[in-house]
Amino acid sequence: MSESITVNKLLLRSFQVLENLAPEGQVLVATWVPNDDFCRVRWASDGMATLVGEQLSLFHPILSHVLEENDRVVEFSKAEIKSLHPRFENVLNSLKNPSRMDSPPFGLLAIRIDLAGEGIAFFLYSEPLEPSQSDANKTELCFSKEKISTLKNFASLVELAASATDLSRDIRTHQLHLDNLREELHEVQQFYHLYSQAIGQCFWVIDLALNGPLIISENFEKVFGVSREILNNDLSGFIKCVAPEDRDLVSSSYFTQFDKEFDIEFRVVDGNGEIRWIWLRSIPLPDQFSTGSNVHSLHEQPVIQIVLIADDVTSRKQKEESLRSKELQLASNSKSIAVGNLASGVAHEINNPLTVIVGKSNELMRISDECGSQKDRVMAIANKIQSTSIRISEIVSSLKSLSQQKSDVGMVPVPFKKIFNDLKDLCSEKYKTNGVQLELPENVANLSAEMNSTMVTQAILNLINNAFDAVVKTDDPWVKVEISDDVDSIYIAVTDSGPGIPIKIRSQLFDPFFTTKAPGKGTGLGLSLASGVAIHHQGSLRLDNLNVHTRFVLQIPKKQNYAKAA
Repeated sequence: MSESITVNKLLLRSFQVLENLAPEGQVLVATWVPNDDFCRVRWASDGMATLVGEQLSLFHPILSHVLEENDRVVEFSKAEIKSLHPRFENVLNSLKNPSRMDSPPFGLLAIRIDLAGEGIAFFLYSEPLEPSQSDANKTELCFSKEKISTLKNFASLVELAASATDLSRDIRTHQLHLDNLREELHEVQQFYHLYSQAIGQCFWVIDLALNGPLIISENFEKVFGVSREILNNDLSGFIKCVAPEDRDLVSSSYFTQFDKEFDIEFRVVDGNGEIRWIWLRSIPLPDQFSTGSNVHSLHEQPVIQIVLIADDVTSRKQKEESLRSKELQLASNSKSIAVGNLASGVAHEINNPLTVIVGKSNELMRISDECGSQKDRVMAIANKIQSTSIRISEIVSSLKSLSQQKSDVGMVPVPFKKIFNDLKDLCSEKYKTNGVQLELPENVANLSAEMNSTMVTQAILNLINNAFDAVVKTDDPWVKVEISDDVDSIYIAVTDSGPGIPIKIRSQLFDPFFTTKAPGKGTGLGLSLASGVAIHHQGSLRLDNLNVHTRFVLQIPKKQNYAKAA
């Protein structure tokens, strides 16, 4: 380890100061660095100049004594001076003035200066002694107390200056280190910026100890559409931008899986109030310096940080939704075609026997005069058979029209009073026989709508029949039909005493051929056809999920906009 340039200058300057303090004296400076057994002479006055570059052993009694002495200034005897170096006696002799027989003797002091971790400097200082200080009979050479005190103060000042020099150097070193760290940080930030711009995803790192983010990529706002300041308020700030429907998903995923890697997709509300779909991946970073006795692998170490990567996947979700909608529409169209083909086939098979039934009813009417007292009864039965047959024919025709999606077939204003009267005739006997209470609306005022009355009657009848099948074998069964309206539409609600529809099958209720009834008890077409009637009339059929009982609501517009329907 070499001394710094600043310390060298300090020692050189100190050497020059001591030379000026005693013009007739001599000064020698030797320095020692750690891990060395010798100190080297660096500078010396003229009389000691021949020793520059020489090595002085630290194991010599004089230097060992200087190292161990508490005082910084140590005085040597003549014998000690001569033993310091083989050439030192000649050096001392040369210090005397050979032209003067009474040339005063010289004394020698060692001054030790600690160089603040850089090593130790030895100043050997000699000057002629005053006659009062010199005594030929004495073996010790004595400096005045004032001189020794002055040199001690000198040593203290040099040590203080060396410490300040070392501190200044440390500050410069630390400053350079900080500058290097700032440069490295800038390079890392530039890398993060270019990386995030290249991949289009944003990321941030959460420190669990600080409960906050350590770093957030610059494109966070581009992905989420909100300020990245929401991450400064732990998870609560982030949750506020999540759509209310997905907050439970995000919270539960974070708190139950924070120590595992996971992916989720959820919706957020951006600064403009628009909905965005976000894909989020969470990657835990374990404490790799954990020393717990039970920790055997990286996956078992405690998590201290979490890296989160997010991307805006709104475009992909919209495409998926559009594709899913087209697939559902295609499936629905396929089922509708199947229903239409079935209806056409059924219509063809039913129309032939219906013709026979109608013909036989006409024959009954003709021979009713021959029935005597039973004439009126026979005539009533014949009329009932004929009207029922005609209704069956109309229903079959409606099924064919529904399957062909003709929007304006049979669309005329029809009062709902007529529809409910027909329903009462069709259902009352069945409900009464089986002990099921049926409540139909009595006062429907003048409510009417443009519709195909046969289709709408059949749709409501399907709902009433489904309700009957659901409650017929329950305690206290009942079915209630209600009607209401607003400016644009008529609403028919069919409610039964059942406990409601299980959530897991609600999405399949309106699919053709889907049924929960026992085999042979239903075709699975009732709700599908009723929904088709509603759509055919530009209306809707929905399940009321908020009602404690099973409740379907059929909406029929009062006016049909054929141009829009087409």
